[in-house]
Amino acid sequence: SLWSFAAGLVLLGMHLRCVWREEDTNELLLRQTLPALAPPPFVAPSLLPAELAGRRWLVGIFFFSGFAGLVYEVVYAKALGVTFGGTALAANTVLMTYMGGMALGAWWGGILAERSRRPLLLYAWFEAAIGLYAAVTPMLFAGIQALYVMLATDSPPDAAWLTALRMGLGAAVLGVPTVLMGATLPLVFQCLRAMGIPTGRAIAPLYGANVLGAAVGAMFGGYALLPAVGRDGATNLAAVISLMVALYVIDRVKREGEPAALTAQPTADTAIEAAALAPSTRQGVGALAVLGIGGVVTLALEVVFMHLLAVVAGNSVYAFGLMLATFLAGLGLGSGVGERLMRRVDRVRLVTWAQCGIALSILLTAFVWDGLAEYMGSFAYVQRHGVHLDFSARELIRALVCAMAMMPPAFFIGMSYPAAMGAAADWLAAVRFSGAAARGVGLASAINTFGNITGVL
Repeated sequence: SLWSFAAGLVLLGMHLRCVWREEDTNELLLRQTLPALAPPPFVAPSLLPAELAGRRWLVGIFFFSGFAGLVYEVVYAKALGVTFGGTALAANTVLMTYMGGMALGAWWGGILAERSRRPLLLYAWFEAAIGLYAAVTPMLFAGIQALYVMLATDSPPDAAWLTALRMGLGAAVLGVPTVLMGATLPLVFQCLRAMGIPTGRAIAPLYGANVLGAAVGAMFGGYALLPAVGRDGATNLAAVISLMVALYVIDRVKREGEPAALTAQPTADTAIEAAALAPSTRQGVGALAVLGIGGVVTLALEVVFMHLLAVVAGNSVYAFGLMLATFLAGLGLGSGVGERLMRRVDRVRLVTWAQCGIALSILLTAFVWDGLAEYMGSFAYVQRHGVHLDFSARELIRALVCAMAMMPPAFFIGMSYPAAMGAAADWLAAVRFSGAAARGVGLASAINTFGNITGVL
């Protein structure tokens, strides 16, 4: 089955990792007897910065945070969809409210990360607050549903004042968790930045782990979680994950402490050093433009691709989760490759290459759409002639179709994001925030998220 195939891939990856880490006996003896002639020790390839050795759990917590965050987004959207209706206008209102809170949280988190002496502990408290708040959201959704029905009765669905009412009620319920979610990236980024990791390479593993966690959450939520335990059960499970992440971080902070560099506040020397290393004004403004316009393109592509693929892959909960997971997986893989390329290539040049890759991949995949409907229709002919495809086989075919259409542009978008975010954040830190890189990350992330909101429109 599909799950057996996935489990086999995981076990194969674990085996290969163990083999890579095992030292050759001859090389070990040669290193002990004749160190000058011994080859350098083999280092297993990794998408994570080498500076994270011993603290890779900082990236791991963001994977589970992304998993829980995607479950929250799906559950909250479904809950508000029941209240506001299933129209495209209502769905877009929910999405804009959700992302607006994330943008505000990113800006606020950048300020907190620079002012707090213990940002990692603050992150843990934010995760705990997200989980506790999620546990009471079913009661909050019931309350706003009753209020909305009372106020909106006998009003046309497209009335302008109803849109304002939806946004107000959505912000009242989603404001707290979305702001806290948006604030988590600058807080954890501050930890990686304090370990000496450059801005772009510090953002890449966090962003990649978060979107890969969200991709797994989309697959697991669509295929297993929501069908098995329903909306409230999925909310409670995501809340437990957030609380477990918070407790884990608190325990690690108590045992290991936070990096010492986190206690240092920006000084005049920091500002001078940041200005010397910052991109030029043209590069900084260009990076911000890439983030803003790229945010528009990313969400617009995601929405358009999902509507087009729904014609051939179906419009079920499974198909939606599969398409969302494919797009997010492309973003995460691209981010990991971008982090490695930033070690060898100037990040401005990397952003330029990635933008060319986005344009080329969109152009090439445009020629695929006409043939997809005929390709998916051919399976009906196959089944009429006695070849039966079970559920796993059909979903595997859908996954391949989604990957062929969505993953190339998503990969290049993910490759561009860390480099553009790093350049924009360093420039903002130098010219506006006196060397405070976390505040630059917060503002640049907010600009990107506002671009996402525009792309929804």
